[in-house]
Amino acid sequence: MGQFYDYLSGRDRIDQSGGAVLRVTGDRSIPLMDALLALRTAKPEMLDGLVDVIPTDGEKLRFSEVRQFRPPYLKALGDISQFLQDNGYEAASKFLDCSFEL
Repeated sequence: MGQFYDYLSGRDRIDQSGGAVLRVTGDRSIPLMDALLALRTAKPEMLDGLVDVIPTDGEKLRFSEVRQFRPPYLKALGDISQFLQDNGYEAASKFLDCSFEL
């Protein structure tokens, strides 16, 4: 178990806590941007951790995903699958990947 834990502790993980899920950018004259900026000023806690609002003068409205959002167990299964593959257990890794469609 120690080897597996050491393997996981050195890997980049998806941080499910903190940070926004969605980023909205666009000119302040766009009604949605105006409303989001007003909400961010009046009640910043309502958007905190969900939406980043970034005004960009003269730009169209754009939405983008800030971080990959998926259930933690899928991340763990992906880590186990990669560990199996890295240690020569390709068949087991493929079985796990196919079983859970990673």
